[in-house]
Amino acid sequence: PQTSTPIESADPNELVWFYPGSWFGLDKPVPTVQLKWLRRAQQDFEYLYLARQRGDSINSLLMARLMSKPVELAPNQLPDPCYGLMCGTANPSAWTEATDLLAERILIREPAQSADPMSISARQQRENELNLRTLRWIEPQEHPVIMARQAEWLYVAPSGDTGPASADLRVGVDIYNASDRTPDENGLQWADGPVGWHWRPQPIPIPQLATYHVRQFEITAHVEPSEINNIDHRPQKLIFTDGFTHNHTTVQMVLPVSISERREGHLHIDGSLEDWSADDAIQSGPLVRMFNRPALQTQSLQGATTPSSIFTGWPDENFYIAFKVSGISTPGEVHAAQNWVDYEFRRAWGEDVCQVVIQPVYADGSAGPVTNVAVKPNGSSWVERELDKHLFADPWQSVEGAHVRYKGTTDGGDWRGEIAVPWKAINTENRKDRPVMLRFNFTQHKTATGESASWAGPIDFGRDDAFMGLLFLREANNPGMAGGN
Repeated sequence: PQTSTPIESADPNELVWFYPGSWFGLDKPVPTVQLKWLRRAQQDFEYLYLARQRGDSINSLLMARLMSKPVELAPNQLPDPCYGLMCGTANPSAWTEATDLLAERILIREPAQSADPMSISARQQRENELNLRTLRWIEPQEHPVIMARQAEWLYVAPSGDTGPASADLRVGVDIYNASDRTPDENGLQWADGPVGWHWRPQPIPIPQLATYHVRQFEITAHVEPSEINNIDHRPQKLIFTDGFTHNHTTVQMVLPVSISERREGHLHIDGSLEDWSADDAIQSGPLVRMFNRPALQTQSLQGATTPSSIFTGWPDENFYIAFKVSGISTPGEVHAAQNWVDYEFRRAWGEDVCQVVIQPVYADGSAGPVTNVAVKPNGSSWVERELDKHLFADPWQSVEGAHVRYKGTTDGGDWRGEIAVPWKAINTENRKDRPVMLRFNFTQHKTATGESASWAGPIDFGRDDAFMGLLFLREANNPGMAGGN
């Protein structure tokens, strides 16, 4: 590696085959995980190639496709980095069982075997048993992979002059068919969600799914803010039903919906959180870990390893965010600091970072720009605004003079922070009215463990504005929305 000591941050783009043995108290080079994977790939190829040479090309090809799980793009379908998480087989026992099955298939078809009828019958019986074991291995590998990728929040105006507003939700769900079958007459339906969520119990029809293709489908729900609990972020569950086998696949996600109340009086930005109470909290507990291949392929929802607390509020001039997170590097472990954010594969990397992504939604149904505020324990902050993705290769532009105030304090592995974002930094330029809702997300990256987690999720990176939770802005003396006052 280019680094000279094992405690230096590694470059994820560097392919390293050996580490110096002195780093581990040894006198020989130590193979890296990358080299072990290259060796394993070579071994897998040799098994598959030899099975094909022995006349078992159909089974070897099928097993190779299920071990690699390629994603085939339709015409005009744009590639998505998240599709890479659907590829491959993340279960190590599945890889081991596959190579064992291939080895047995190779041995069954050894050259120069006896033509004795008894030997042929025994080989045929052994091959039949092996075929049954192969089918049992294939079945779980062919399960679809499902991920919620988009969340579009739509403002629903109050039905009366004093009634509360509400929101409609459209969730875009990606479904990957990992099977050679093309199931038809499938279904997708809601199965569970927090209090205040309403949906049609009937499944929506899902048409035929092409082999190794990813298609996105939309499912809707309705949220009543007067019924929700601010910190009740139980996962929402969707069930996909295979129209051929009638097997069910459950996918979980967290799309939090909370109330952000108007604050009265002065808030001192000092990082102590003394001005905040439990009534201001929108999060109390672990965040949702970002996508990783093993969790996605088993359709499991993973929580962060440490709890987090998030608070919000707003007066006329600013929108306030306060937080307490844990698991950051202690001062003795910090080697460098900078006033910008490094991104590797779209994720913040190299330092402890918290990010807040905000997009205003107005009473007329329009949405404003997406703003990203990144803060660090050392007191530095970074503000960006997203430009048109179709016109700019890197749509995130630094915002100078945003007048965002931030103060952070650390105590061991705990980090507390308070942020004041002016409404003019959030709103559409030259727009005077305040939004009625905020599409909102909060993420934390821990440099010590590499763990990244978010308030709404799972997502693939902190600046992902396609999948965000929702904050209703509410006046203390009015259960309706803020924008009409």
